[in-house]
Amino acid sequence: MSSRRLPPTAIEITPAARSQTRRSDGTSPTLRDRKAITDKALENASHMRGMLTEAADGARSFMEALTTRFELVGRYALAADAAIADLEHRTSAANERITLLSECLTRAEAQVGRLLSLYVATYQLHASLDPERVERAIADIALNLLGAERFALFWRDEADDTGALVCVRAWDDVLGGTLEGSEALAGDPLVVGALAGGALELGPKEGSSVLAAVPLRVEETVVGVLCITKLLGHKAALHADDLELLELLASHAATALCAARIHASTDRKLRTLQGLVDLMRGR
Repeated sequence: MSSRRLPPTAIEITPAARSQTRRSDGTSPTLRDRKAITDKALENASHMRGMLTEAADGARSFMEALTTRFELVGRYALAADAAIADLEHRTSAANERITLLSECLTRAEAQVGRLLSLYVATYQLHASLDPERVERAIADIALNLLGAERFALFWRDEADDTGALVCVRAWDDVLGGTLEGSEALAGDPLVVGALAGGALELGPKEGSSVLAAVPLRVEETVVGVLCITKLLGHKAALHADDLELLELLASHAATALCAARIHASTDRKLRTLQGLVDLMRGR
């Protein structure tokens, strides 16, 4: 028995393939059924494409919103950095002002201290008409306010026509007594210069053992000199603040001591006259 051959262009449909192409009622699908299936598949594919497009648009919108939020956060971060920088600048300026205010307050306190020292010194100088008390007041100012350990007070000898200096008080805080060799200080170059020029002389200088020579003036006349030869251990040198006190001594100390000496001389003469009057009345 000879077998029948298929033409080259024909496709052999197997029984299994035929069974899959049949409808549920066992009959083969028609061309209309196949078109309906194809249209349904195309509709589903179109629906899926729409869903994918919608999902892509949603994702794109989400990314745009996220990018916008990132940009907004970036702007907020820049604004925060600017605010922090401004705050740091303001804080630095405030700290500088606080430091400046503290320095001004320190200077003001120092100035008040200097004014208080000057007031105390002036009060001590003019608080008495007793020459010895005035001399002790000058010594207290030199010791406690200027920090002088060794010093001497010279006064012009009124009985000497040459105006030679006489030591009226010398003090050594360590020895607790008079300063030995104080008379020799009258010839010290700084003392001679202060006496001649009427201006404050500061040492140390070559050939001089005096640290400061303060001329004691009454108007334009120099009536005495205060010599400082050594300072206390805690004070290395005279400072600018001490110059005000030295200038105060140069004017007020001489006036106070002159007034006290005149008062003492007048009082002594009055007592002498009173004694003579009483003596005459007794006769």
